Amino acid sequence: MKLSSPISVADIAALINAEIIGDANALVHGINEIHKVTNGDLTFVDHPKYYDKALQSAATFVIINQKMDAPAGKTLFYHADPFEAISAFVPLKQPLKVSLTLPLSEKERRSNRMYLLETMLK
Repeated sequence: MKLSSPISVADIAALINAEIIGDANALVHGINEIHKVTNGDLTFVDHPKYYDKALQSAATFVIINQKMDAPAGKTLFYHADPFEAISAFVPLKQPLKVSLTLPLSEKERRSNRMYLLETMLK
């Protein structure tokens, strides 16, 4: 999802209460899922298994739950719960249009979280 107007990293960090690791003055131009990101986009990663994929993606900005140095060309937002952070930010740019039931298992919870994010980004 491309944003109607770019938003500064500093403004997003304040909205989601995240620590900036990188360029606080950079501008975010879009928000997308890891397999759809382009340069200037923000994405998130909340599991170590996918850190490398997110950090090596085309996304310029990544919300992550691990403190680390930002790779060249990336700005990171450190947040203990990246999904919570992006879930707080995306509805400000696109109203939520789905409802969820409580999942029964961790697998269902993660599946519902991805469905929610995909729906918000459409």
